[in-house]
Amino acid sequence: MEKNYSIRDIAEKLKRDKSKIGVYIKSCSTRCVKRKPGPKPEISERAARSLVKDARKARLTARKMFGRSGVGVSLRTVQRLLSNHEHMENGRLVVRPKLTQKNVGERYKWARNYYFAPACPWRQTVFTDEKRFCLDGPDVQACFWADSRLPKDIFAKRARGGGGIIVWGGISWRGKMPLVAVSGTLNAEECVRMLEEHFLPFHDEIYPDCVTFEQDNAADHSAAHNRDFFADEEITDSIWPAK
Repeated sequence: MEKNYSIRDIAEKLKRDKSKIGVYIKSCSTRCVKRKPGPKPEISERAARSLVKDARKARLTARKMFGRSGVGVSLRTVQRLLSNHEHMENGRLVVRPKLTQKNVGERYKWARNYYFAPACPWRQTVFTDEKRFCLDGPDVQACFWADSRLPKDIFAKRARGGGGIIVWGGISWRGKMPLVAVSGTLNAEECVRMLEEHFLPFHDEIYPDCVTFEQDNAADHSAAHNRDFFADEEITDSIWPAK
């Protein structure tokens, strides 16, 4: 067709309806128009692959990867990239004690003995434990990005190092004990001191009749000095199985 033909002229020459000719011309003009490209991605594919690779190998948080990557994007962009990746997930370190066959057997035996126990003994029991908070590193609350297809990492808790604070407390059916900060090393002598200063007043006020004191099987709890204290005070001491 020659140029500058109107829709009416084209319709007369082709013997077609002019409205259909108009629709066709309009659709052709729309397909020929080049659309503007969208915004440029904030991070290149190469940098994105590098971040995912680092997260898979090093088990780092998004903030730490953002600080050491130098990709020139925001922390939120790094978090969004990892969150949208099909194989990456945000998880926590899995902490588990190393159990021997003897430990497993003792746990099973303890559970069998107390499974059918009535509810009343537990209402006369005070459960106590201590918790150490590390001041220079992960205290088992560290989050990280990892490949969901790989096996879970197990974090081995440090026996020493870095400093921290230990708190001790207890709960029961009738109430809870105050949280106590342990001064110095937690040994048998320190345990007895805390029991005399904090547990005995709680015992006299809340459980004047009888009570069972529940604690784990740590060395400072099962020491002879600790046992003698409960024998002198005529308090029943129930020890959990090891680990």
